[in-house]
Amino acid sequence: MANPVISGLPGGFPIQWENEVVGGLGIAGGHFEQDQSIGNKAIASLQPN
Repeated sequence: MANPVISGLPGGFPIQWENEVVGGLGIAGGHFEQDQSIGNKAIASLQPN
């Protein structure tokens, strides 16, 4: 989920690995709720099963 401490934008998501931020993902172009939904799904797809 978007982290307001790292990014003030609703479509900004930190990418974390072993509790370290290793990158970021930015989603834009739709309504902020759409951007957040897409970002949440993208970040979830990076998690190990």
